[in-house]
Amino acid sequence: MYRVEAGIPTSPVTLQEAKQHLRVDHDDEDSLIESLLISATQYGEGYQRRFYARRQVYVYHDSLPPAWRVPFAPVVSVDALKIDGVPVAYTLTSSGWLMSESTGDATVVMTVGYDPEDIPATVKQAVLLLVGHWYQHREAADAGRDEIPFGVGALLDMGRVY
Repeated sequence: MYRVEAGIPTSPVTLQEAKQHLRVDHDDEDSLIESLLISATQYGEGYQRRFYARRQVYVYHDSLPPAWRVPFAPVVSVDALKIDGVPVAYTLTSSGWLMSESTGDATVVMTVGYDPEDIPATVKQAVLLLVGHWYQHREAADAGRDEIPFGVGALLDMGRVY
């Protein structure tokens, strides 16, 4: 098994873009909207298995095989690989496989995420739709209302890593 530590993401949508989408022209709810942006971004990243903002992540794998397909994207670079605490040689293939001759408990340090200008429009639209839904419906969903709007899943499915 493995776990990923990625920290809190930066939203691909700015506060101003979200306020325009929500048709909010005051600053009273900026902190709420910023919180919704982060939550929607985390939801999208988790659902798609993609990192939107460029950042460094740490992957801890308790039994790294010699060939491991990185289960998320986009990976810009592998910055370090340690097996049982010792740095080892590795290769990251263009198809997302991390190759090493060593196996064992691993720590992988990677730089992941898009350049801001390369974030897909579908991702931005999904974040905006989700923020709008949560802004309008601040309580848990009931039987007559979907928790996550259909359009969000449809947009995020287009770039999902399986």
